[in-house]
Amino acid sequence: MKEKKTEKRESFKARAYRIIEGRILGGKLRPGDVIDRRSMAAQLKMSVAPVLEAMLLLTEDGLLETRPRRLTRVAKPRPEDVRGRHWLREALECQVARLVYGEPIRRNWDKLLPLAQAVDSALADDDVRWRAESEFHAALAALVGSDAFLAVFRKTVRANLFYEIKALKTESSHRPASSHVALLEHLRDAATPEEAEAIARTDLNRGKSAIFEDGDAS
Repeated sequence: MKEKKTEKRESFKARAYRIIEGRILGGKLRPGDVIDRRSMAAQLKMSVAPVLEAMLLLTEDGLLETRPRRLTRVAKPRPEDVRGRHWLREALECQVARLVYGEPIRRNWDKLLPLAQAVDSALADDDVRWRAESEFHAALAALVGSDAFLAVFRKTVRANLFYEIKALKTESSHRPASSHVALLEHLRDAATPEEAEAIARTDLNRGKSAIFEDGDAS
């Protein structure tokens, strides 16, 4: 009986995490918005405990921050946070490219191509867009064959997308609609790990010059 209660609590926590994360990354909850765990629990029609646990995880992931007097709010990205998370994602994605270019992508082409097309067809800054982009890059990372690596990769990319969506506000900073399909094609055809890494780095940094400029990214 205790095991079933624990499993149910875990499922509520996962649901609370997914919904709150979606509201943050989708723009319904904006940087600086305060989140009250009791009000959120009432909205989600669940007890406070799983909501609090989900909020603690979101804080660890960098999407929420706790201020004095225990107020929890959506994180307000600072320029150094945006840059740091971008560099972390770049390091991970370049390593993925080195490990999965060529044959692994060709073997999984039928699964990867629709994911790339889903990103390219999604609207910029839309909830659908960041979820599609996260899943596309996670599918590439999954080809590495390490669950531990994939878990870290997923968390890093989701947080990075949040920080960059909030920092890059102009339409000119968004990548061309064909970028993810083109990226996949280039990685498929790459001849060496070094070439694959260069492809990944160029793609990730395209249109991101604003990240490295001084100023308020919030």
